[in-house]
Amino acid sequence: CATAYFLSASTRAPKAITIVEKCGIACHASGKAGGFLALDWNDRTHVEQLARTSFELHAKLAETFGAESIGYRRMTCVNCGVGEAGPKKWLDRAGSGSAMGTEETTAQVHPRKLTERFAAEAQKAGCQVVIDSISGVQHAEDGSVEGVQLQKGGLLPCDCVVVA
Repeated sequence: CATAYFLSASTRAPKAITIVEKCGIACHASGKAGGFLALDWNDRTHVEQLARTSFELHAKLAETFGAESIGYRRMTCVNCGVGEAGPKKWLDRAGSGSAMGTEETTAQVHPRKLTERFAAEAQKAGCQVVIDSISGVQHAEDGSVEGVQLQKGGLLPCDCVVVA
């Protein structure tokens, strides 16, 4: 749904965008993930720029859509250890926890709310949603994509397929 949203918002948007979802928007992993965002946890790795860009993008999406509507919040993250004696009391602030992030470097978004918002905004721009599964891709003789076969039957014509 994010891909459909950003394509539909592009000045070079395709003529038609269709989301094919098996049973509904955000009905699987997109709606059930943790939604945890960290600015700097991947610094000095090959995904550093991706993580930093993602953190900034989610903050901008919260401004665009309204933080509450997508369940976005900045937060402090604390590491709590579990020793041989069992877990530390959650509210024991004098325990052995250590700060992992501040409101400047960690945040959370509600994945289902964000995914549903992406889909709704894409639909406002003309995107269609089809509840079905793709069972195959149909190609022309030259190898180009002509459409996708739907599990329930029928061909959905298209010239490009994004699997996400």
